[in-house]
Amino acid sequence: MTNLAHIIDDHPADRVAIISRGRETTYGQLRDQVAHVRGGLQALGVGKGDRIALLCGNGRYFVELYFAALGLGAVTVPLNPGSPAPEIERELRTVEAKVVVVEPIAAHAWSQIKRDAVASVQHVICTEPGTVTDAECAFDDLLAAEPVPVAELDPDDLAALIFTSGTAGSPRAAML
Repeated sequence: MTNLAHIIDDHPADRVAIISRGRETTYGQLRDQVAHVRGGLQALGVGKGDRIALLCGNGRYFVELYFAALGLGAVTVPLNPGSPAPEIERELRTVEAKVVVVEPIAAHAWSQIKRDAVASVQHVICTEPGTVTDAECAFDDLLAAEPVPVAELDPDDLAALIFTSGTAGSPRAAML
């Protein structure tokens, strides 16, 4: 048993892992922050197999949420934060997302989605306070949670659902 989230474990704590918005995060900081975010997600009831949709660009929030979700055995679903609301709504229904994380770039599209059309969504998290009107918590709330350890999984457990480009029909969720 193992978990893909362990991929960041063996790097030296003082080495830079990511640079986002000009801010460096070391592997030590990343591991600590991911453990706290994992605890925050677990406190929301996220567990193995639950889908977490990330309406985030390629930056710090995406990385930390991705590894935190993997560490719980949840399934990450990266979605294009620049997509129109109908596309996001369809993709959320398809994967039956339990949690949606919304960055400011996706806030307008998210505001146009009818919540009853995506009944599986139980929690909305904004990465920056005040940017999403129906968010029940912000990313910083997840960071403030008690850290939890990485869950060990079977090698064939689902880790991510990533939508194809749809060049030969409608986009489909590819399982990783």
